[in-house]
Formats: sequence, C-alpha cells, structure tokens
Amino acid sequence: MVQYRYLSICICTIGILLFNFVKAQNYNYDTLSFNPARLKNIFRENDAECTSVAVQNDGKLLLAIDDTTRNFCIVRLLPNGNLDPSFGMGGIVYINFDGTASFTIAKANIIKVLPEGGILIAGEVHETWPNQDYYFGVAKLSFNGTPDVNFLGTGKMLVNLGLVPTENEEPMDMIIDGNLIYVAGKVGGNMGVCCLNAINGSLHSSFDGDGIRIISPTDFSGSSPAVCKSLLLLNDILYLIGECNLGSGYNKKIAVAALYKTDGTSYTSFASNGYFFGSTLGTYDNFTVSDAKLDTKGRIAITGFRGSPYNTKNFVYYLKTTGIVEDSSIITLTNRFRNLSKSILPDYYGAVVFTDSLLYRVEGLKWFPKLQLPSQPPRFVPKNSFVHQNRLYCYGYCMSSFIRVPVVYRFTILKQPDVVLKGPDVVTELSTHRYSIENVRGYFTISWTVSGLTGIQIRNTFSNVVEIGFPKDIVGNITLTCNLDSASVRVATINKKIKILPLRIVGPTKVYTGSVQMYSTNVNDPYPENYQYSWSYSGTGTLLQEEDISNPLLYFSDVASSGTLTLTITHVSLLESKTLFLNIAVSDYNPVPRSILGKQNVGERRIEFYSIMPKDEGLFYLWKYQPYAKNFTDTVNIAINKGKEISVYFPHNAPSGRLKCYIFKSELSLDPEMVELLSSSIDLSPIDSVFLPIKVIKSRDDLSALLEVPVCEAEPTSCEDVFLNDVEIISKKVKKMNSGCMPGGYSDFVGIELTDTLYLGEVYKIKLKAGGRKSTNAYYGIWLDYDNDGNFNQPHEMLAFSTLPDSMHVTDYIVLKNKNEYSGNVARLRVRVQADSVFDASEFCPKLNTLSETEDFMVVLLQRENLDVPNFITPNNDGKNDLFVIRGIDPEFNNELKVYNRLGNLVFSAANYENNWSGTDMKGQVLEAGTYYFIFTNGKSSKKGFFEVRR
Repeated sequence: MVQYRYLSICICTIGILLFNFVKAQNYNYDTLSFNPARLKNIFRENDAECTSVAVQNDGKLLLAIDDTTRNFCIVRLLPNGNLDPSFGMGGIVYINFDGTASFTIAKANIIKVLPEGGILIAGEVHETWPNQDYYFGVAKLSFNGTPDVNFLGTGKMLVNLGLVPTENEEPMDMIIDGNLIYVAGKVGGNMGVCCLNAINGSLHSSFDGDGIRIISPTDFSGSSPAVCKSLLLLNDILYLIGECNLGSGYNKKIAVAALYKTDGTSYTSFASNGYFFGSTLGTYDNFTVSDAKLDTKGRIAITGFRGSPYNTKNFVYYLKTTGIVEDSSIITLTNRFRNLSKSILPDYYGAVVFTDSLLYRVEGLKWFPKLQLPSQPPRFVPKNSFVHQNRLYCYGYCMSSFIRVPVVYRFTILKQPDVVLKGPDVVTELSTHRYSIENVRGYFTISWTVSGLTGIQIRNTFSNVVEIGFPKDIVGNITLTCNLDSASVRVATINKKIKILPLRIVGPTKVYTGSVQMYSTNVNDPYPENYQYSWSYSGTGTLLQEEDISNPLLYFSDVASSGTLTLTITHVSLLESKTLFLNIAVSDYNPVPRSILGKQNVGERRIEFYSIMPKDEGLFYLWKYQPYAKNFTDTVNIAINKGKEISVYFPHNAPSGRLKCYIFKSELSLDPEMVELLSSSIDLSPIDSVFLPIKVIKSRDDLSALLEVPVCEAEPTSCEDVFLNDVEIISKKVKKMNSGCMPGGYSDFVGIELTDTLYLGEVYKIKLKAGGRKSTNAYYGIWLDYDNDGNFNQPHEMLAFSTLPDSMHVTDYIVLKNKNEYSGNVARLRVRVQADSVFDASEFCPKLNTLSETEDFMVVLLQRENLDVPNFITPNNDGKNDLFVIRGIDPEFNNELKVYNRLGNLVFSAANYENNWSGTDMKGQVLEAGTYYFIFTNGKSSKKGFFEVRR
C-alpha cells in the first residue's frame, strides 16, 4: 500500500506539471482526467498499459488495456474517470480467443466506436506451441459490453494474413468507413491490410479478391522488413504509412503505399506507381515511423525518430497526397534509445509530439519548448493521443518499480485567438502593399479576393501574406476578403475596407523668395525601390535632387518665378507610369510666426497696451476689436488703430472678444478710399493676420471663479532690505511693479493682474530683478500650485531656485508638467526673494519677520489642441527662441522628430522629443545657419515643414 500511495502522489505531480505547460501552450489540464491509481489493483497481474482510447458520444471513455492476461481487456470509464458499473463486470470486459492449443495469447491494440454505438477492438492473437499460428484478432461488442452475436455468431474473428501461419501478424491501425472495416499492420516482413464487413465480420471479397492485400518490401524497391504503423483514408484512397529497410543495418526509409479502398489495387497517381520510399532529411537515413495523420491542409503528417540507437533525432515530415514531399523538420530531442515520437495532432493548434517523458508542441516547422516529466518514479510512457470535441486525450502508462500502470490525461483546448488582418486602410494609386493574416494557428486553405473595383493586381492568393498592386487611375474603395477553410468547413472570413486615393504631389503651392521647399508624392509604399522618379520645374527655381529621389528640394532665389512642378513616377513592378503637375506661385513676402503682446485678461475702465511681434519694417498694420456678443452697441476704443503698437480702452460693461491685427504690404491698404479706388488694379488685401482672445474681468467674483480656490492670507514679513522689482516670463510679461516693497512683504494678485496663458509641456525661462534699501542681492524660489489647493507643499511644485545671490536672475529652462498632474485650468505661480539663504521646497510660505517679499500671480495652464511649430530658432541662450519648441505635444502618445538639411540628409532625430533641441546634429556639432525641413509625429497627429536656424 505504501508503494501505491507513493505512486499516486507521483502521478498527481505529473498532472500538475502537465497543467502548467499546456496552459501556456493553449491547452488546459482537465482535472476530471482519469486517475491511474484507480486501476492499480483491478488487473489480474497488476501490470498493465493503455494501448488505445476511444470516446463515446455520451463522454464515456473506452480503454484498450494490455494487462498480460492473454485476453483482450476493455475498460469503460465515466466522464469523471470512475469505472462504469453498467459495462461488463464492474466496468471491465475480457475477450478470450480460444485456440487449438492449450491457450492463446491476445492483446488489444486498437479500439473504435461505431456510429450506432457498437464497439470494435482489433489486436494481435497467436497460439502457443506447437501450432504458433498468428492472426489479426477483431472483436465487436454491444453498447453494454456483451458480444455482438451478429458478428460471426461469437462477436469475434481471426484473420490470417500471413503467407504461412507462423509469421508474426500485428494490427497497428483501424479505420471504419460506413459498413466496412479496414485493419492494417505488419505481417511478417510485409505490410498487410484486410477489409471486413462491420455488420457480420466477413471478409469483403471485392477487396483484392479475398479481402486481404499484402505489400512486400520489394514493392518499395527495398529489402525486409516493411512495417505499417498507421492507416489513413482520404478521397477513397487508403494510405499505409510505415518504414522499410534498404539493405542491412540502420538504413530504414519512410514507406507509404496508396490503395483504392474499393478493390485494394494500387493508386498509381501517387508517387511512383502508388509507392513512396525515401526521405530528404539528411545523408544518414534510419527512419522509424511512430504515427501519421492527415492535417487540415490535406497532407500526410508523419512523425518518428531517425538515427542510430545512440544518436536519435525526432522528425516531422509532410507529404502531399500526390506523394510529393512538401515540408520536413528535424530536431534532436534525446540520445536515449527508443525515445519514439508517439503522436502528431493535425488540429488548428499545431501538433503535439510525445517522446517518452517529453511533451512538445509544434506549429508548422516550429518546435516550442519541451516539458520534462519526472523520470523515476514514475516515468510516463505515452502510446498515442487524439482530439475529440475540442479535447486532447493522451494515454499510455507510467512505470514505477518495474510495474506498469495505465494513464489517461485529458486536456481542454483553448479557443484560438481572434484572427487579425493587417495592412494599410488608405493607399494611393500606382502603389503596392502587403496584407497578412495573423494569430492563425495550424493549417488552413487560405484564399484572397478583392471586390469593388476592377483592375486590382493581387499576388500569392493562397498564402497568409498577399501583395496587392493598385494600378494607375484606380480610385475609390475596395473590399479585401480572406477566406480560411479547414477540411471543407469554413473557419473564418475576414474583410478589410481599403480606400484608394489619387496620386498627387505634396508640398506648398504658395512660396516666398529665398526659401527652400521640399516636395514629395503621397504614395505610401513600404518598398521605395519599386519606384523611379523624374522631376522638373518650369520656373526659375533650382531643383536640388539626386537620381530617382522621391522628395527633392526646390530653391527659390530672389529672382525666382512662378511655374509648374512636374513629376513622372514609374512603378517598376506594376509597369505603370503617371505624370503629375503642381502649379507654384512665388511671392517676395516671407511669412513669419506672429503674435500680439499684451494682457489677455483685462478689467473694465482700463487702458491696456498691445504690440505686434515681430515688428517688421516695410509692413503696415490695422487693428480691430471684434466683440463676441452679437448685440453690443458700444465700441471698445482703439485710440490709434494703425501702427505696431496701440492702446485700447475697455469701457464699463465691455464684452469679451478678440483683438485682431491685419498686416499689409502697402500703406494704401490703410486708406478705405484708396482701397476702393485702386482695388481693381493693385492687390491691397492683407497678406497676414493674427488675433488675441480677450477676457474682460467684471469683478473679484469672476477672478475667484477662475481660480477655484480661496485667496490665501499672508503672514507679516519685512521687505525693506530686499524686494521684487520685476518678474518676467521671457517673451511674456507677467507683472511690472514699482520699486519698493509691498505692504507686509506679500502681495496677492488682484482681479485684473493676470498672467498670459502658459502651455503644458512647453519650456520657459523666468527673469527676476530684486532691489532693496541697501541694494542687497537676493535668492529666489519659484513654485507652481499644480493641484490647485491654495498650497505649495508638494515637492514637485517647486519649479526653480537660485544657489547664489544676485540682483538679477534668469532661471534655467522650466518645463511645465503634463496635464494629468494639475487640477483645473488656473493655478498660482508664487515667486519669493529673500536676503539671507537659499530656498528649499518647504519654504513656500512667507514667514514672520523675515527679510523677504512674496508675490503670487495667476497663471492659466492649458494643453494646446493642435501642434504648433516655430518657423525659426535663434540658439544664442538669451531665453528667446533658443530651443525648437513644438507646442501642443500630447503626452499620452509617443512622438518622433526628424530634421533634414536642404539636401535631404537626416541631421537630427529624437524619439519622445522633450522640446530641448538647440540646433545641433546627432553628434552634438552646431548646425550652420540656414533652412531645414522637419517631420514630427505624435500619435495620430503629425506636422512637417520648413524652419530656419538663425545665428
């Protein structure tokens, strides 16, 4: 009992290891699997193995057992693994074949379930001395395990296939085809197959005249022996698969014979007159076949091992039903003798290969990592496996202390992942693209079709990767369909809508003199070598390009003229050409990015000053205020509405709106009478415009509503010795203060003193000027209330601080945090100066009787909705335009920046760009002044164009 208890524990350990492996490989171990310890004492000699398993429609398992009792032993289990008491004697049936001698040896090799519920068993039967006759034994039982008396009256039959009675005969496989039974195996040194009537057990005489067909080694041009290991049936053809010796020693080759199922004659269209003999896996042949099945592509999949007894290598071999080798794979699994590959499963999850205590999964020719089961005790020795109703059954025996115990494992196959069709949704005419099916496991018949437009070229239509060509003048929508079929059953149909756009030239149609512009096509093909390009320009611009380049640079000098850019593009694979045209208008006006400086949030009854930046000479400006309110009758007074700088008075009840500045090339455009007089002969329309949104603050309540937090009370401090004169976010004036300290050393912002909007993810520098009664140099600290709680107690809320005192400070670059780190759109910016020491993050509040001053400003924090890129940078470290700052970067997506020179060469690139590039190449060398081209992608957003490096 101690021995069997230890055995049971080991078997449970095996089940756990198998579960962990197959779960990762798309199989789940079924905990209801048969426990081999349940059968350990029921067999007469307490030593047995499971040789075959079948599953009934009700889920019960039938086991053929070799228990050395000289009888066929059949066991039926309930779905939970217990013995079925309604079958035979407590779940077990013994079938005895009486011989002419004192006793007969019988062993069941194969068990099958008939459609009507009957049970067929085939195995080897031979009598002992003196007769020693060998037979194929076939028995038929009713559903409850009693002999079927219609089957030769006794429910069993002996078939002698040998040329002489003493030759060894052993059935290896059995197929049921309607009312016919085909049993195949080895007959002495030959392959043999017999055809029986499933109803009465008689030999079917139309099959080779007597119901028996013998295939000798000479049929394969080999020598003895020839052995059949597996029997397959496809399209009325029987395939006998095994091996045959060629000469003496270890020189066995794979042997396959094809016969018509109706009469047993050779199917001569297979290989050489119906016989395949050989291999292509190496120069040294010694193949032992373990199993063969038909896969879902209709191929014969063969597994086994090759090599000498001391150097075995396992193989998987794929043979078309015409006898042509398609694929083969070989892998060294072990060096131990007789480590046979036991089974290959042609389900859509690939193959499962057993080799003693090793379990592999194979997809196509890819072998996945093995599982090593415990070797002693017990050692699991598999016999075979099969799939039934989405479950995998593996059976054999475990060996412990020289005692064999039957084992059946059951696994549930997990659902195949969703099939995905990959490839672009939008393409252009005159292009080719690849589409592929992914997450497909196993072997399918794959076919592709295109509908919606004619003339589409499609290649490799029976592969999982297809190439589609979109010829010239094909524009519209098509549907690409992939059909997956398995064993004549539709598995999946996947559709993809594809939009085909017309081919065109991409680039600006309005340009200015002294600029370099890049042009390209909108073709989006992953294989640029498929194209040849020929560019020309009819104006006086200079085309800078290499041979067959797809994106040339066009230089417009001071005397350049308008013209037509022409491209002839030829697709090498499609053998199609197309000529494209783009009309370009050249102007001597060089547009630059402009902005209006001045307060965005203003108060009533106040005068505010605004100016245009940059202040270009030779241009003229006209200002207008456009109220948002439709019925507003009063006028916001612009004292002088012409010029680079203006003053605006906002009266009582002034509405919010926008201040707009129009830019003209001619001063005549500012005179309405001249515009009306000359409009027909001279173009007096604006060449550019820019606007600034204005919010008019009505009261302190409006400010509190924007702030969303109460205003803090200040603690009394002394600022006579040190105070703030001026605070400026470079390029954005925050607040101009009178010289001298504020009362109490602390100043909160008031309703109309609002900072310009700051944008998250962008970089800023802050300049501070400090003063004092004794001209004391000061330290500074700057905080931002990200969480908008009226406090600055989070460590990351300290933006900057000085380590040395000075009367004027310029901070390093400050990058505002991403939008997920602040609450609301309005926050406090706190600036502090003090005379005696460096600030730390905890000193954000004014302290009693300190020599310091503290200023709070309101800042509006926004995330730009669209990407905005500068037209120039001036990397001279003055805090203005030093860096290439891309505004509106969305932090939720990755981004990439690439910069090219005028010759199209890549000079700089960065993934997840952080607005920190100052005009150097990838080696850190300073780039020369000039025009450069950039491409920036951020999630689904992208931006490209030209900018200047000015030095």
